[in-house]
Formats: sequence, C-alpha cells, structure tokens
Amino acid sequence: IDDDGDGVDECGGDCDDGDPDSYPGAAELCDGLDNDCDGWLWSDEVDDDGDGYGECDGDCDDGAADTYPAAPELCDGLDNDCDGWPSGDEIDDDGDGYDECGGDCDDGEPAAHPGYPEDCGDGIDNDCDGYVDLVDNDCPLPVDSTYGCAWNADNLDNMELGEQWGRQISYRFRATHSGDVDEVMIFLVFAGPGYYSGTGGEVLLELQTDDGSPDHLPSGVTLTSSLVTDPTLIWNRMFVFNAPASLQSGELYHLVFTDTDPDPINNWVSVDCLYMAVNAPDMQPGVSDTDLAALWKYNTNSPWEVSYKNTPIFSLFFTDGTVIGQAYVDVWYGAAPGDISGVDMIREVFTVSGGDREVAELSVRVKRMGGSGDLTIKFQDAGGQLIEEGIIPQATFGGDYQWVTHTFTAPYTLVDGQTYHVELSAPAAAQYHTYPLQDGTFYGFDATSLFHDGHYQYTDGGPWGMLWDRTDFDLQFYFGVIGP
Repeated sequence: IDDDGDGVDECGGDCDDGDPDSYPGAAELCDGLDNDCDGWLWSDEVDDDGDGYGECDGDCDDGAADTYPAAPELCDGLDNDCDGWPSGDEIDDDGDGYDECGGDCDDGEPAAHPGYPEDCGDGIDNDCDGYVDLVDNDCPLPVDSTYGCAWNADNLDNMELGEQWGRQISYRFRATHSGDVDEVMIFLVFAGPGYYSGTGGEVLLELQTDDGSPDHLPSGVTLTSSLVTDPTLIWNRMFVFNAPASLQSGELYHLVFTDTDPDPINNWVSVDCLYMAVNAPDMQPGVSDTDLAALWKYNTNSPWEVSYKNTPIFSLFFTDGTVIGQAYVDVWYGAAPGDISGVDMIREVFTVSGGDREVAELSVRVKRMGGSGDLTIKFQDAGGQLIEEGIIPQATFGGDYQWVTHTFTAPYTLVDGQTYHVELSAPAAAQYHTYPLQDGTFYGFDATSLFHDGHYQYTDGGPWGMLWDRTDFDLQFYFGVIGP
C-alpha cells in the first residue's frame, strides 16, 4: 500500500512510506532525510569540513573549514562568510595597487600604501609603518635648538695680535640679551715664543657695531673700549670698558682687538681660541658662523677674513648679571680618561634646568680607534634604567673625531628637575675614544651658552668617577630640541 501517495510503496523500494518526498529516484532535499532511498543522506547535508555547516546550511565551500555563513573574512581570496563577495579588505578601493590585505593602511587614499615615500607634512602615514609625519623616522624632526655641550674642539689655538703692521682680530657675536655691558673677560696667551713677543704690546679692545653687509664685518663705529697696557700680567684678563654700552638682543656686534704699541712687530700677545683641525664653515653644531666667529686682518692692506678653525673664547658681562659669550676654555684631549671599550665607559650625568624640553635626537662626538664592534649610546634615567638605546655601526666612522647621531623612535620630554645619563659603551673587541671640554667657571669665565646642568664621568669597570672630583668638564654631546 502506498501510504504517502508518492506513487511508490515499500515493496517498490520506498524507504519512508510516510513521507511523500522520499522514494527511489526522488530529488534530494535539505530536510535531513534519505529522499532518494539510496541509503545515504545527501552530501549537501553532510558537514564535510567540520566547521558546523553543510551546504544545506549555507556553506558555500564545504571543503574549507574557514568558509561558512557569518565566518570572519580572511585575507585568503575566499568568500569566507558566504555572502557572495570576497572580503572588502581584498579589494583595492583606491587603485594604488595595494588592498588592506596587502598592507594598505588607508585604502581610500592612493598616497598611502607600503613603500610609498613619506610626505612629512600631509598628516598621512604614507608608508604604512604606523607613524605619521614628524613621528616617522623617515621624517627629520624640526630641531630648532640644542641642549647639552654643543661645542667641539680638537685643541686650543692662538691668534697673534701683532708681528705685522695693522693686524687686527675681531670676535663677531650675536647678542642674546638686551642691556648694558661694562666688562669682558678674554683668554690671552703668552706661554712662550710663538705666543707673544717683547712686552706683549698694548691691547686696545673696541666694542663695535656690525656693518650690515653680507660679510658682516666690523663697522668701525665704536660703542665703548678698553685699553690694557700690561697684557702678560694674567691670562684670564678682564677688560673694563671706559663706559657701559647698550646692546640689543638679536643684533650682531664685534670685539675688535688692535695692538697699539709703537712697535707691534716686536711687542705683541695672542688671544686664545678653541681650535678645529679642519678649517671649514659651521664647525660648531650649536651656533652658526654668522652668529659667532673669529675674524682677522693679516696686516694693514689685508681684508677681513673668517678663521673657521677658531672659535672665540670670551665672557661679556651685563650690568644686570647676565653673561654671554663662549666660555669653554680648554680641551682635554689625551689628558683625561676617554676610552670606550669593554668595561671602559664614558657618560654625562645631568639634571635638567630651565623647564621641560622636547627632544628628537642625541649626538655625541667620538672617534673609532680600531677593533671590531659598534658604538652604543644609552639614554638612561637617574637610576640607570634604559630609556632608549642607539647603535652606531662602526662603518659610520671615518678616521677622525666626528659627530654621530641617534634619532629617537619618538620625541622624548626631558623633565625639568629630573636627572639623566648619556652613556657610551662598546664591545671589548672595539676601541672608541672621546674627551671632555673644560668650562671656564673656575677661572672667572661664564656664559649662558655653557652647559651648567651636567658633568663628565668615566669608569674602568669600577665606580663612576669625575675628573679630579670636579664638575667643570663636559662630554661633547647635545640633544636636538624641538622648538626654541
């Protein structure tokens, strides 16, 4: 008897005579039954890939366990969620050749994809490295000033004020303070032959204005002056002006030296300067040649020329107590511990004053002496905890002392009142060297340009030590500061 009226009874092979959709030759349906009575459920009702869905449940690829209705879309080229579309991340929406699955961090911006050159001013992470503009290491941060001992020197060098008729020397400087000045300390040198002759002559020092020309030479207009008739009396000589003179911050001025002795060929003295072995422009990282330079006239008929290898040493005193100038007075090359190798390390310890500073990079002046290994610059807090470490490859170094720079992964704020360390180290197989500059505060020199916040230290594996237990020595180092 055909109980379900499907035209086939059990004797005719109907495997479920109570279901009109089940009989031999019937079309398989997604109903969990063996509709065609072949002894097997329809393959579309079997979860072949074990993802909990068969084709009857909407699995559009029952051979891929990552493909079923509502599955998360993956970057695999498949329609994982079975909505009829591949992942939107696999579509290049902006036509730049990259989709989100290919690393495009902004698929609505053609100027953003892996490998695209970083435009440092468009507010977009162009190269998709996770950093935008000034935070990106591909972009130079806008370093506007320095913090540290941003001075370098290989030695001291005397400039002879005499030996020729009409010889003159000028210290050009830009005033960084407004007010009246009444005295200036100068480094005179008379250590022996080649440094002075006879009585030392008579030194007339005139404070002159700048001529305003592109060369920025002494104008010949004297604001005030001082005459020293016994220049070999003391090397750190204070010249007291015959009257105070008013300076304006931001303006250029000159300290002009002339030997007024009747016989300047045989009676003369020298002024001492910081010296760089290379006579090239802009040798000081913290100041331009326009703003600070030593000039000289060789003789009466010679023009003024800049001596790039020389950096003036002087302290100009304002009546309100402010002191400007350049007051590093000695170079301890070869006379101070400076080895950087294995347990031999050098550091500057400093406590920030004058407010917080946002810094972008850290530079040190070092020479590679030999061996094999890279230089490590460690920036640490007061407890020696590492803030950031920079590795300077040995291939960076030439054959002389040079500035090397580590750019921070992100700007860092030096907090007013906090103590930090800048530490230099290298493997025992490598040899590097540096040396400190000595500021002139012990001898009466001073200047706002001195780094008063720290001092030089060294170790050979034991406790950190200071040179002669004094704090007037600094590592040649500086931070690049964002903003003035």
